[in-house]
Amino acid sequence: MSNTFKLLYKEKMFVEPVKDNTQGAIAVLELNDDLKKAILTFTPEAGLIDRRTSQRQAQGICKTGFLLGGGKRIGVGCNLEIGSQDILSDRLLQAGHQYK
Repeated sequence: MSNTFKLLYKEKMFVEPVKDNTQGAIAVLELNDDLKKAILTFTPEAGLIDRRTSQRQAQGICKTGFLLGGGKRIGVGCNLEIGSQDILSDRLLQAGHQYK
């Protein structure tokens, strides 16, 4: 059986869910310590800034881990994957207007 944990991105930081209640979360980070894999998915309400900020924080969790309330550290050394349906379009990644 795999060791999977969910963290919710609420109010600009990842937190532990209370009784599997994901209400109000902009993003969900699923960590599997056995497979060393982390998957970050976004809700449709997530804006560009929230996506980028949560992705940076998730990368940090994959490097140093996340300390749970019980004292256990999870996520150290996990490889982060972004949900495939949540990849930004090429139009959003292009450089803005260049002034001459």
